[in-house]
Amino acid sequence: MEQRVRFRRYGTRSRLTGTGPLRSTCHDSFAPIAVILLLPYTLAMVLARKVVLHSPISDTADLAGFVERCLSEGVFLLAIVGPGADKLEDEVDWIVVGDGNDPSRFLCTTSHPNEPLEEVIGMASAFDAGRGGVEQVFL
Repeated sequence: MEQRVRFRRYGTRSRLTGTGPLRSTCHDSFAPIAVILLLPYTLAMVLARKVVLHSPISDTADLAGFVERCLSEGVFLLAIVGPGADKLEDEVDWIVVGDGNDPSRFLCTTSHPNEPLEEVIGMASAFDAGRGGVEQVFL
């Protein structure tokens, strides 16, 4: 749930989680520090357990970092949708496998090059008994 936070004289910022108003007891000269401290809070979001990645991606250099983030944050399903999804799935699989020495690296991948987005999201929602939401990612 997105909540709007108003800073006197410094405009509006968004906070993505939390409840109730954000209150500051700092002196006005410290208000910019509060804005800087909020930035990591709004940008450091954890991925959902089920992710739909849109293909094609704009920069293949971002793919390896994204896959590593999926592995470290416990993503269970990566469904790839769009043109070239099957080739992109192969690239993801090779990144996950790496040198083959770490059996704990696991990520279930599927490719859907010719399927409507709504069907892929429905499949991802039903996957793993429907636990958790589905997040769409554009690289």
